[in-house]
Amino acid sequence: MKTFIDFGVIKKKKKIYQTLNGDLYDTYMLSRYFNDIYNLNKIINKKIEFQKKLLHDTKDLRFNLINFLLLLENKKKRFYEFGFTLYEKIFYFRLFNKLSSQKINLKKQFFSGNEISDQFIFFSENFYKNLKINLSKKIEKKNYSKSVFFSKGVTLLYEKNNMNYLNNFIKECETGSFDISLYPQKKRKLLETGYNLYYPSIKEFKKILEKSNKYFFYRNKKKLGINYILKYFLEIEIWVRGLIIN
Repeated sequence: MKTFIDFGVIKKKKKIYQTLNGDLYDTYMLSRYFNDIYNLNKIINKKIEFQKKLLHDTKDLRFNLINFLLLLENKKKRFYEFGFTLYEKIFYFRLFNKLSSQKINLKKQFFSGNEISDQFIFFSENFYKNLKINLSKKIEKKNYSKSVFFSKGVTLLYEKNNMNYLNNFIKECETGSFDISLYPQKKRKLLETGYNLYYPSIKEFKKILEKSNKYFFYRNKKKLGINYILKYFLEIEIWVRGLIIN
């Protein structure tokens, strides 16, 4: 889909110096997540103080704290992300290494994941050359088996067969965390970016949970319209050295 990006200055009025045209979704997202990486690195090295405005989405702190804690307990030292973007969570892990008495040796971890963007794969393969990393457009069992699994809800929703993949991840991965939005019935939504979101139904999601032998913790079940008690997990809220991420 054709998109555009304007660049200019804002004084009393906006003045556009240049307008880029083309398929620029990846260009926009790359700069967005790279800015997170850049700011996280400055925080880690104590060049700046932490401020919420430095991250484009502060929920990533909570999500990656969960990933950090699960990875501490993973004996295989394996992590898999469905839709890894720039694998920026590696910098979140470095931040939590600073905060926590327990550390993750990043050089001993095996990071893998899938992504549809050639630009994101190229960036991540080159940016993390000093780590064990295997990235691909393909989703292969050998890469996620016995690992800690993670995916953002919107990433799962981009995938038409999201429930089939999620079922496999839950079955084969040792632990994991994800967030997802559900509807009473399946729903497809076309975004202005040209991408579709495929919302699963509560019923088909419930089936995946019921046939799994994993335990699940959850939150925001009322927002999803689920009025029964799930005994399985979606997210965990937890503390590290007294730091609470909300």
